Amino acid sequence: MKNFIFLSLFVLSTTASAKSVFSGVNTKLGKCYSRQYSTEHMAKNPKQTVTAMAAKFYTETFSGSGDEDYQIDLLKIQAKVKGSDKVYGVELACNKDGSCFIDCDGPRVAARFSKNNPGSMLIDNSEGSLVLDPLTCGDDVSEEELEAMNVWLKGTKGGDDIFRLDPMPDYQCL
Repeated sequence: MKNFIFLSLFVLSTTASAKSVFSGVNTKLGKCYSRQYSTEHMAKNPKQTVTAMAAKFYTETFSGSGDEDYQIDLLKIQAKVKGSDKVYGVELACNKDGSCFIDCDGPRVAARFSKNNPGSMLIDNSEGSLVLDPLTCGDDVSEEELEAMNVWLKGTKGGDDIFRLDPMPDYQCL
């Protein structure tokens, strides 16, 4: 069972008419988006380190105390970065407005629908520093060891700040 320690909560203001990124999520398969960034895109965006990204939005039900169950909206991100063939990943808990956060150190992202590319999803990392392949809470490692083990995507403008992902069939989810 996954334990979530919510130490940081990033509240993204939305309008009442905004559609939730979790609307219509298939509870068995999730809702999926991905993108393989072209050589041309990477050349135009030299600060971007992510070469491919996939995101799965899903809801998981947990047993609460007593007879009550509760649901948590989750976002699973997997990415490849320049200079590595490894796939890095992270799972974040989300609010209905699309603000998502991770245990321990509080990196956060916001997910929202693209206005310019209908059907596409934007993963907005401009407010934080997304950590891929994070350590478990409480691991006792030096900052140097942490830096060597994780990929930190800084919200650098024109780099790893906003990622546009396109819809993919639910059955191809991560």
